[in-house]
Amino acid sequence: MITCGANGNVVVQNGAESFDLSSSDDYSNLVLKLTSPDEREHFPAELFEVDKGLTGDERAKAERYSEFFSDFINRRAAKLEEIDVPTFEQREASIRAFIERLRRENDR
Repeated sequence: MITCGANGNVVVQNGAESFDLSSSDDYSNLVLKLTSPDEREHFPAELFEVDKGLTGDERAKAERYSEFFSDFINRRAAKLEEIDVPTFEQREASIRAFIERLRRENDR
């Protein structure tokens, strides 16, 4: 959920995780998480919902962030679907199969 802190700063809350976007460290951590190339990294739709209790300028600011982040996450998901790259699990299975073939050949 996107809300505002006591001093009007935008905060993205993800369960127990919280990212204060006025803090460069928190902002960087959120951007790194959102731009992860790991296809297993998913973001729930409610992550970028605007806090219903916000009003006025705080609500407007939170809505702009919500729109930006939601658009980015949708584009990321579309790009990950377009890429014809095996998933992590598929790559891992392929490597394990290759190792097993090498072991069998070595045992001969």
